[in-house]
Amino acid sequence: MSDDNLMSEQTAKRFVKEWVARGVPPKPKNYIRSEYGWLLKQLAERCMVKTLEQGTDEIDLDYELSKACEIIDIIWYTIVPTERSREGGIFHPGDNDTQLLQQHRFWWRRDPQISFDEGFESKHYFSCLCDEIKSSAATYLEKPWLRVAKLDWIIVDILITDELCQYGERLKKDWLPGTKKNSLNIHPKYFSAKGNLKEMTKDRWKEDLKRSLLKPLYAVVLPLGMILSALYFGYSSTGYSFAAIYALLILDNLVGAYRRSKYRRAGNPDPALEPFELWDKMYQVWKRLEGPTVNPIRVKEALDESSKMGAVWDETVWAIVGRAIKIDGDVWVIQSSDAS
Repeated sequence: MSDDNLMSEQTAKRFVKEWVARGVPPKPKNYIRSEYGWLLKQLAERCMVKTLEQGTDEIDLDYELSKACEIIDIIWYTIVPTERSREGGIFHPGDNDTQLLQQHRFWWRRDPQISFDEGFESKHYFSCLCDEIKSSAATYLEKPWLRVAKLDWIIVDILITDELCQYGERLKKDWLPGTKKNSLNIHPKYFSAKGNLKEMTKDRWKEDLKRSLLKPLYAVVLPLGMILSALYFGYSSTGYSFAAIYALLILDNLVGAYRRSKYRRAGNPDPALEPFELWDKMYQVWKRLEGPTVNPIRVKEALDESSKMGAVWDETVWAIVGRAIKIDGDVWVIQSSDAS
């Protein structure tokens, strides 16, 4: 390429400024800050620097800018179905500027604990097509010179939040103690209560009382009645067989109770509560991501601790956190520094 075709820094800056201005949608009335615009500007500036270093022209710069824009657009279009259904905050169904507000805000942080308590209709509940996020993240991570700390954090926070929200709903459907599951092996109140924990556990004392009254009937009265009836009516062999089976069942329950007691005395968690304790440990990862300044080493420690208990985090999360540690293990500033 001849020197005549090379861009000057001034030309590149003007090109980028015009390109960003075209790429940022109009701001809604009385809305000053655009996170989308800020992210686009950060990526564009990095594309400009890279293009100038390589000594290429406007065509190459435009290509890099388009690819960078595609990265954040894929992320936004992946999370926007959840945004569109959300109420509260600054988004209100029916507002003409709703979609523009969503794009300028880009990512609103949910609290998975509130989602767990309120259910899948909570404004803090989040679900998305994570494969699309991970695909876009892979393209982004292929270009280390394109790194923006805020975008790193957004990708990690999206994946962590989605995992916690989905796992929390599975716990309430499949593991919530105290109520017999229906024919689909799902908590019978899950869908009617829309995953709301308070509604799902309402009147649980009645169920506990019913269970405490019926347990002696099934565990003692009924089996002993069968054994005594068999012996009384002359079916001795059957009666003795029932008695032997009943004795083995009692022995098995006593051994199980002793093992569980010994397990708990050793400081181990109740196996029935382990899935919920794992969720609590996973939630600590989300807590460690609270900004505006994050310590990536502490985030990794929380990832490691939850992984030891059985959590499976996506490799994208590990890769981004690992890169943040390599750059600066103590400081990961995820607050946007200006208004765009």
